[in-house]
Order: sequence, then structure tokens, then C-alpha cells
Amino acid sequence: MATKHHIDIIITDLIMPIMDGFEMVRHLRNMAEFQTIPILAISASIVNINKINSIQVGCNDFLTKPINFAILLDKIQQYLNLSWIYQDFVGSTIEVISDDSLVMPPQSELTKIYQALELGDFSAIVETAQFISNLDPKYQNFTNQLLSMANAFDEERIHKLIGNCS
Repeated sequence: MATKHHIDIIITDLIMPIMDGFEMVRHLRNMAEFQTIPILAISASIVNINKINSIQVGCNDFLTKPINFAILLDKIQQYLNLSWIYQDFVGSTIEVISDDSLVMPPQSELTKIYQALELGDFSAIVETAQFISNLDPKYQNFTNQLLSMANAFDEERIHKLIGNCS
């Protein structure tokens, strides 16, 4: 994939089928076009040797799972010299959450959201919100709020929205 597309940064897991992340980075770093592309390694392992090995094979940085999206975005900003533009969702979120028209979905769906939130998997939260919106129109206010928060990576407000599910 990296050789077929123009890319600005690579984020790789260390454990992958066919070729692990270490070998992939070694392979890419031997190619001229990937000498300066930032590569971030990601692993569920917190063993320091994985971080050391990642840097030794050519990764610019190492992040642990579950991914903290604030840290990931900071790293992307750092390596690509970006400035993020944030949109404020606070006003409408607070107003609608306190609205009586907010109908909560089934507990099973709230649990899925909670589990995805604990993993920092905002794409799973978006998928669950879309699934909930198809369950019944009465959940539309809830899903609109959830989608807005997920797109803003607003973990704190999502926790408040769904309550303490487990």
C-alpha cells in the first residue's frame, strides 16, 4: 500500500500477518522514497524492548494501545508540522443532553460504545451510532450527539452521555 500511494506518514502495528511491523519498517527504510517519511509504531505491548527495537529499525516514535487519540494527534502534528483547527461542539452538546427528548438506546448498545471508548476506537463508536440510528427514529437525537462528540474525539462528553456502563 505504501509504495502504491503518496503518503505523508505511516502508522503501523508491530504485529501483523505475513510481515511484522519491524520487518516492514526495515524494508521501507531501504527504499529511497521512504527515508524521510515519519513512521509511528503501535503495539499493545508495553515492554520497553519493543520501543527500543522500533526506533532501531527506523520508526520515529512508539505508541501503546489502547491508542490515546490526543497523543496520536500530537505526534501527527509534530511529525507533519501541522496546526489543528478545532470546532467547538460544547454549547449544543450540553443543551441537547439536558433535553427531555433525548431517548437512550438499549443497554447493549451503550455497552458497545463504552467498550469502544475504553479502546479509543472512535470509528467503532461512529459505526455503533449509525447502527442505533437505524434501530428507531426516537434515538436520532442521541445518535446526532454521539456522532458530533465522536468526530470531535470528545471522550469526556461521551462518557457523560452514556453514563457509567460496563
